[in-house]
Amino acid sequence: MINKSKKSGFTLIEMMVSVAIFTVVAVVVSVGFVNLSLLNKKAQVNRALIDNVNLAMDVMTFKIKEGTSYSFTSNDQLTVTTLEGDEVTFKVIDGQITMNTVPITSQEVDITTLEFRSLKAIKLNTTREKISIRVRGTIEYRQTQSEFVLQTDVSQRNRVN
Repeated sequence: MINKSKKSGFTLIEMMVSVAIFTVVAVVVSVGFVNLSLLNKKAQVNRALIDNVNLAMDVMTFKIKEGTSYSFTSNDQLTVTTLEGDEVTFKVIDGQITMNTVPITSQEVDITTLEFRSLKAIKLNTTREKISIRVRGTIEYRQTQSEFVLQTDVSQRNRVN
């Protein structure tokens, strides 16, 4: 009788090939996770900066709604008189939206255009003025720029004629 003994296991070459394939796959997956993490960080920063501009829009909207009168100095500057009689002026200075020269947007946001327009709205036999606010700008994060445009319309609650 012939005694054949089978040796089970992998050869050294088979082991080296499988380790090399595993290493390549691990590197590709880890690079993908790093890129995904960087994109997530960029999205979070952009969202935080857009939220900052939204907050500035909310401040302007509130002041206009609760104000008693307003006047346009120019297309890019609006002065609102509050219920207390104070005047609040909104305009862009050095790429930031300002309220009485105090910045209300982040330095990371570059506001290129702030426009105020007067609109007439006719509703239930009354003419009511509305103000349209449009903000255009850019956000820069790690040499990548993202442009944005925000717009809203506001009508005053306490308008005095």
